[in-house]
Amino acid sequence: MRYPSRRREPRLSQPILVLDLFEHTYYLKYQHRHNEHVNQLFSIINWDNAAMSLQEAMPSRASA
Repeated sequence: MRYPSRRREPRLSQPILVLDLFEHTYYLKYQHRHNEHVNQLFSIINWDNAAMSLQEAMPSRASA
């Protein structure tokens, strides 16, 4: 069996906001209450930073 290459491909997109939703991040506190975990995350996100990331990722409007 061949495994896919682990080398990094060039990134064609840029993440704006990343949330870790794997069980290890919430299970001890929230068990199966995923919505509560996400609501808590949304209350502590630095939205100014996310907005800045979005602006940096968007193509410049000056060239349009």
